[in-house]
Amino acid sequence: MDRSPSWYEALVGHLPDVLVVCDRALQIRFVTPSVQVQLGYTPAELHGTSIRKLFLEEGWARFLEQWEGLAVHPERTLDLMLVLQPKTGEWVQADVRVRHLFDDPQVAGGLLTIRPMPEIEAGVVQLQDYIKQLKSAVKEQTQALEAKNQELHDALEHLKNTQLKLVESDKMASLGELTAGIAHEINNPINFVSSNITPLQTDLAEIQELLKQYETLHKETNVEARLNQIAQLRKALEPEFLFEEMEALIKGIREGADRTRSIVNGLRTFSRLDESDFKPADLHQGLESTLMLLSNRIKNRIEVHRDYGVLPLVECLPGKLNQVFMNIINNSLQAIEGKGNLWLHTQQKGNAVEIRIRDDGPGMSEDVKRRIFEPFFTTKDVGQGTGLGLSISFGVMERHQGRIEVESTPGKGTEFIITLPVQQEATQ
Repeated sequence: MDRSPSWYEALVGHLPDVLVVCDRALQIRFVTPSVQVQLGYTPAELHGTSIRKLFLEEGWARFLEQWEGLAVHPERTLDLMLVLQPKTGEWVQADVRVRHLFDDPQVAGGLLTIRPMPEIEAGVVQLQDYIKQLKSAVKEQTQALEAKNQELHDALEHLKNTQLKLVESDKMASLGELTAGIAHEINNPINFVSSNITPLQTDLAEIQELLKQYETLHKETNVEARLNQIAQLRKALEPEFLFEEMEALIKGIREGADRTRSIVNGLRTFSRLDESDFKPADLHQGLESTLMLLSNRIKNRIEVHRDYGVLPLVECLPGKLNQVFMNIINNSLQAIEGKGNLWLHTQQKGNAVEIRIRDDGPGMSEDVKRRIFEPFFTTKDVGQGTGLGLSISFGVMERHQGRIEVESTPGKGTEFIITLPVQQEATQ
């Protein structure tokens, strides 16, 4: 199908690449309108001028060298990465394809196809944005960690302030052992966060160095040589790997902060010992905070089996109930020698809730079972217990209009059953 000259002109006018035809003296005889978009020149400004006008000195020298080779081997097509100079005076990297077509009577010239490569400039901007995002993420995680550390410090101070109450009213466990267990649990995520900071700083420094090389590129006189040096540096640094590593390190810092927050929340829940008013509370939350505080004695030794039913909020003194849970669970852990199991079962029974805590320890005799709620009665060695924990727990249950019972058989473990009304019948 024949096409008119105007059809071909319209087609050429829409090409995104710049097509340049030059004569043997390298004077521009034809250039597509896309040159104005890509390099800032109008076709009229370039027509009849030397193609030298489009190149920086480094790019021009390399082009001439390759052009002379085409004269010897006109059948070849060259693909070159050259540095061009737009009308703005800045430089731009471009993919230049060169064909020697002087033997073609319809063309009779050299044909250059020029495709600017803005990816490099876009890559620098992308690197800058990514560095900003990384710095912002590190700053946010650091601030979050500092906030959680402050919360932890406040919670530990609160725990210290209630130490006397715990010893005098509960005698449930050695506060020193409890604090040591908490410190051990906190130390793990803190150490993990700390160990991630140094490699993260190193990775950021390497990315910043690469970015600095790109940012100073406009000051270089030998741009092409400098680009080659930067390419070697980029290959050595492997920024893709650095990005993946930094993401993993930030994820580790976030996980450490989340674990610290979980411990802080557990301390908050458990250490509400100064609350003197009855209020609705989630008993499962109290059980879980107790297990968290005892986790150093549980992990790798005790398997906890949870069978939680659907419970309503129970009107109670949350801190006092948490002490009851601590007394019973800690006694079970101390009774189990070596590895063992702990079962927690909860359910609602009409207007009351029932919490069962069972272990597979050695159990107790009928004589011991009758006396365990007596003040100062203990089966532990001298200096290992005061015998007040279960006695005070019994008093706490009476104050809640509830009850605490025990079922035990020698060699078959022990089970405590706690029963509480959902609502208190009168103001305490």
